Order: sequence, then C-alpha cells, then structure tokens
Amino acid sequence: MAHARTQPQAGRFAEARYRALVRSEMRPRALRAALQATLSVGGIVAFFWIFQPHRAVHMSLLLGGMLLGCLVALAAFRPWWIEKWRAGAEAERATERLLAPLTAEGWHAVHDIDTGRGNLDHVAVGPGGVYLLETKARHGRTRFEGDRLVVRRADDPVEESWDDQAAHRTRARAAALRQALGRANVRWVNAVIVLHGDFEAGVAEGENITVLHADRLADWLRAQPTRLPPYRVKEIAAALAELGPEDFG
Repeated sequence: MAHARTQPQAGRFAEARYRALVRSEMRPRALRAALQATLSVGGIVAFFWIFQPHRAVHMSLLLGGMLLGCLVALAAFRPWWIEKWRAGAEAERATERLLAPLTAEGWHAVHDIDTGRGNLDHVAVGPGGVYLLETKARHGRTRFEGDRLVVRRADDPVEESWDDQAAHRTRARAAALRQALGRANVRWVNAVIVLHGDFEAGVAEGENITVLHADRLADWLRAQPTRLPPYRVKEIAAALAELGPEDFG
C-alpha cells in the first residue's frame, strides 16, 4: 500500500508572506507594465501595416516574439525583497528535513509556531534540552562577528552587509518561548541560528546563542549533554503542540 507523503510543516509563514507580496506588489506592477508594452508594440505594428505594409508581416512576427519574451520574463521576475521570502521558506523546509532523522533518537520538532506577531521557525526538544532554531538563508560568505552576521556576496568582493538584529531577535524569541512554556516548567530555551549558505566556521558561539551551518545541525544536537529524561521530553513536546498566539501575549 502506498503511503501519502507528509506535507512540510516548516516555511508556511514565509511562503504565505511571499505569495501575499506577489499578489499585492508584483501583479499590479506586472499588469501595468504588460499593458504599456502591448500598447507600444501594437502602435509600432499598426504603423508598419499602414505605412510600410511590405514589411508589416516580418515586423509583426519579430515584435510579437520580443513582446512575448518580455512578458514571460516580467511574469517570472521577483525583486530581492520579495524573493528572500521564497528562499527563506525553502531553507526552512530544508531544516525540517535535517531534523527529521532525530525523531528516531527521542527528539521532537515543531515548525512554524504562530506567535501572533510573526512565527518561530522551529523548536526542537530532546535529550539535550529545548532549542529555538531560526533558519537563515544567506547568499555569500557569512561569518559571525561581534554578535552580528556579516555577509560578503560572491558577486561583490568589496562590500559587506551586516545583520545586527538576527542574534538579538533569536534570543528574544527563545526568551518568549521559555515564558510561553512556563506551565511545562521549562527553565531555559537555547537560541540557535541555522545558516544555509557558505559558513566556513561551521559552528560559532556568541552570548547565549549558537550559529550553525545547516549541515552541522543534527550532529550538533546529538552531541549535546543529556539534560532531559524521556518523560520530560514528551511533556514539553505536548506543551509545544498546544501553543498558540494567546500564549505569547
């Protein structure tokens, strides 16, 4: 008997944000641009049919092909500030897949927890404790320096971009999760940034935060000292499954 494929749970918030931006920002712009381009090409084609009919068929085919190519490219184009949400959703689903094998080792993972003011990408609870995992996709060489992520893109060997908020936000979300899990008597939630991209260090430690390359995630969790017995893991996992926006006040 064939088994139904489990639907990904991670990345739903980012995917919804991506689709909403495409609907609200890209489609109106694309329709306006397509209309303007079609009217312009139509005017040029009309000119040839009226004043140079011997060239009209050739020019109609040429301009029509160019217009079609432009419309296809326009429909597929997404600016970086919209595309980053799609890339983020894909990275979160990749993190979900990396966590899946740990289920057989006593770990539980919950993804895309709605806080009412955003979401928590992933929470893993297992023998090694409770971990708030925030997934980040970075296109370029990344390092963790002075509590900030520094990225140097491959296509720009000079300029670097600094993310001063990623570590702060991740620690704040871990603290909010700890408070939300108060009824399960959780005393500490570890804050972790999971990086997809070029992160040569592999693992970097900061103030109450760890930054990991995604490929290191499963082994790093396995290597954590045992802090929770199996019954506590189950209790906390059950509390995680019941969390909603009202718990994050």
